[in-house]
Amino acid sequence: MEKPQIIGYAYKGLKQIVEKYAQAKSPVLFVGERGAGKELFASYYIKCSECSKEKVSKVNCTAFPRELLSSEIFGHVEGAFTGATHDKPGFIAVCDGGILFLDELGAASREFQTLILRVI
Repeated sequence: MEKPQIIGYAYKGLKQIVEKYAQAKSPVLFVGERGAGKELFASYYIKCSECSKEKVSKVNCTAFPRELLSSEIFGHVEGAFTGATHDKPGFIAVCDGGILFLDELGAASREFQTLILRVI
């Protein structure tokens, strides 16, 4: 698989850092202002990572109602809340050994962000 091109002199050093960390098998958190290129670098990280051969899921944290986000990410058991008619593994379990890309994590509640930090 060919690695995608990232254009721009300012990104050259960052690109090398992403390539280096893509070989590590530990969680990575890309932070920065809106429009800074986090998603671009996350996509590049995925392409460079050995984990790209495994399950890769991208989840936009604003796509789920606040009350259901934790259930979607962490999973739930039957009867945990109204409408939980069966056990459902969350994205973390589904992506075990692969990559889970959480987009718009900053828009999620502080409580949810705290739970994610514990996982990381």
